[in-house]
Amino acid sequence: MFHQSFTESMNADRAESIRRGLRGVVHELKIYSSDWGFNMKDIRSNVHLYCGKDDKNVSLRMGEYYKDHIPKSTLTVYEGGHLSWIEHAEEILRELVGEY
Repeated sequence: MFHQSFTESMNADRAESIRRGLRGVVHELKIYSSDWGFNMKDIRSNVHLYCGKDDKNVSLRMGEYYKDHIPKSTLTVYEGGHLSWIEHAEEILRELVGEY
């Protein structure tokens, strides 16, 4: 139930995000691919990374790169693609909330 309603909501959000053109998407891509102004090795908090093994949007190699460059990071890899984490949302939230 959660999975279906969440997926429907994300699809609606995606459609709305490009309803008036791709300008916002292009802007985000520029942000993702530019210098962020800090070194990832300086991050001191715990960072959880979640990747789909077969993700075509953000490759597993990118997750592995972040894992190698962020000192206190963990990488969890799920079978599937870009949204494979949705099926694991409850376990992810429990893990994140468990830290506090």
